[in-house]
Formats: sequence, C-alpha cells, structure tokens
Amino acid sequence: MNGSFLVVLGRDAPLSLAELVILNRANRTPWTLHAHWKNACLLLGALDPFELQERVGGTVKIAHVLGSLSTLDQAALDQLFLPIFSNLEPRFYYGFSFFGNVSSKEQKFFQAYFKTAFKENHVKAMYKAPKTHGEPNQNSIHPSEIFSRGLLDTGFDFCIAKKNNTIYVGRTITASNAKAISKRDKERVLQNKVSAISIRLARILVNLTGLSPTQTLLDPFCGVGTILQEARLVGLNAVGVDQDPDAIKAARQNLKYLKNGPGQTELVNADATHLSRHPLSFDGVATEPTLGPYLTRLPSVNTARQTLAELEEIFDGLFRALSHKMKKGQPVVIILPEFPTIEGKLLRFSEKLFEKHGFVSTNPLSFPEYARVFPYLYTSDTNKIHRLIYLLEKRKGIP
Repeated sequence: MNGSFLVVLGRDAPLSLAELVILNRANRTPWTLHAHWKNACLLLGALDPFELQERVGGTVKIAHVLGSLSTLDQAALDQLFLPIFSNLEPRFYYGFSFFGNVSSKEQKFFQAYFKTAFKENHVKAMYKAPKTHGEPNQNSIHPSEIFSRGLLDTGFDFCIAKKNNTIYVGRTITASNAKAISKRDKERVLQNKVSAISIRLARILVNLTGLSPTQTLLDPFCGVGTILQEARLVGLNAVGVDQDPDAIKAARQNLKYLKNGPGQTELVNADATHLSRHPLSFDGVATEPTLGPYLTRLPSVNTARQTLAELEEIFDGLFRALSHKMKKGQPVVIILPEFPTIEGKLLRFSEKLFEKHGFVSTNPLSFPEYARVFPYLYTSDTNKIHRLIYLLEKRKGIP
C-alpha cells in the first residue's frame, strides 16, 4: 500500500521508534520516516501496515493518512471526509487521537465538525473520549477500546497530528491485538513469572538486532525460550544456551508448537561464558541475562556494588566468548542492570565492560533530542532493578 501512515508508538516511544528505524534499515523497505512526535511518527512510501503491526512489538496502532491541511476549515475537511460519510453504519462509536501541537481550539473544531456531520447524516454516532498520557495534546484511544468499541470495523478512530503548521489527518486501520499477544504467551506452557521477559519486550529486542529471515539469533541466557519464540515467529533461526538443564527442557517444551514453522531451533545446555567451546554459528545476539537476586526493596550502595562485582565475572566472560565468535558489524542487544539505592545513588557497569572486548554502544536515532537515549532505561516506578537496553556492535578483533 502506497501513501502516508501515522504510526502511534507505545509507552517506551524512543525504543519503539528505534525498532522501526532498524527494521527499515535492515529490510531496505521503500518507506521513509518523514516526521516524528513524542508518541507517534509519520511514514511515507510503500508499506503494508498490517504486516508491520504484526511484526513490531512497540507500535500501538497505525492510521492511514487521508490528507494534510494547512488551514482548518469546513471545506477542507469536507474534501477529505465526504467519501466516508456516504457509507456510514446506522450506529457506531468514534473518537480522536491527537499528537503534536494540536491546540485545544483545533481539537474542539474537529469534534464539532464530526458531531454536526454525523447528525446531518442521521446516524447514531457515540463519541469515545481519548485518554491522556500525562501530557497536554498527547491523547490517544487505546487499542483495547478500539477493539471493544469496533472502531476498526463500523466505527472510527481519527488520528490527528500537527507538525509546524501542517495537520495530518488519518484513520486507524490496524492496532496491537492484546488477545493475539496473550495467545502467544499461553503457548509457553512452562514459565518463570519472576525472571521471564515479557512477550512485547522480547519481540522488540529481536527486532532491534536488525536480523533478516534465515539469519540466526543467539540468546545465551535463553531461560524458558521467550526471545527464541519471538525470533522464530519472525522467521529467524534461533540458538538458545542456558546452564540450567531445567530451563533448556522448559524451552524445548515451549517451542514445540513451532517445529513446523520457518526456521530452526537449537538448544544447548552450557555456560554462556564458554561459548567458544561449542560449534555454534549465529549472526546476532538478543538476551536478558541474569540481573542479580530478586529484590523486594532498594539495596544499599555496598550491596549493589557487591552484586555488580558478582555479575561482572559473568558478563566479562560472556563478552569475551562473544568476541571470539562474532564478526565485525554483528549486533548484540543486551539488557544490563542499573541499581537505584536507598542512599539515592544509581550504580551501573562502566562501558569498558564490553568495550575491552571489541564492542561499542550504538544509537540508531539521529534526532538531537534522542542523542543520549541509549542505553535505553526500561523501567517503572515499582522496579527495584532498572533495565538498561544496550545496542552493541562488534567493531574490533579479539583483544
């Protein structure tokens, strides 16, 4: 499908934007990133929005742009929406999602225009108010409401974004399906609720590697196989390593349903720091290793330093082993811990941890406001350990 599309990003918008940028670069797709806002971006070119929505983990919904406006008046809106008004259901819900610097006055103009238009067309149109994301002019209809209110079928979710003096007006045509994600989650019959990574984050990590179908992804701390599952579902081969034999058994059980799908899975019961001892071949890495003991409260500085010292031995061995296995330019997407402490300090590893083994931290986002966004802080107010998502690349030979 050719055209313009408003892509609405998830809670971790910079991470979701990076996912799109890397996928575009890796697949050499004929679309370009034309503009971006805090929670959305505008893509131009040939794009299958339904395929993209199914592939990504961080995109909330996608709207097909019906047109752009430099002036806001009834005649301009009539030109865009009269084709829609000619084919309305007798009863439906509708709502608006606003992005960028759409003023309160402009929002009210759109709301009044559609209220009048629907009334003139003698239909019962029920307005669904958007929920705020904690900031003015960043209001969006949630995917759960899109599906429950039928806004993709009989109703409408109009996405409206303003950049400088141009207003882009789109209609949502696809959204993240929580039921489909829940189904993927249930396929993993054996789970570790404490340490297992979420389906959504696992998919994002896989996509951030930029690997293409038929290439092979390694998770050296595979656990019950969540990242491996998401790799297989996007057409990659997957290699999982874990030193816990029970984890390998669980991963094998969880991935059984993919045995007839594209790609292959290899599972190895081994220590990730000793990868060089095994004849494994792979093109990139995505992993969430052990981040230390489970915490119910913030640690002291001394406790956090002790945990980092214990983890350093593991991670140093991992990067040393990867350095022997990987070629220049190959990616490593890895989560490393940051510890907030009761004294108010934040403790994390120095980047020398991986730099001394020939890896460098990268940032796919060239926008000034995102110059320091990676490593990306993925956390919530309740987390006692912060996750830092690093996008690394092998640059040098073995030290």
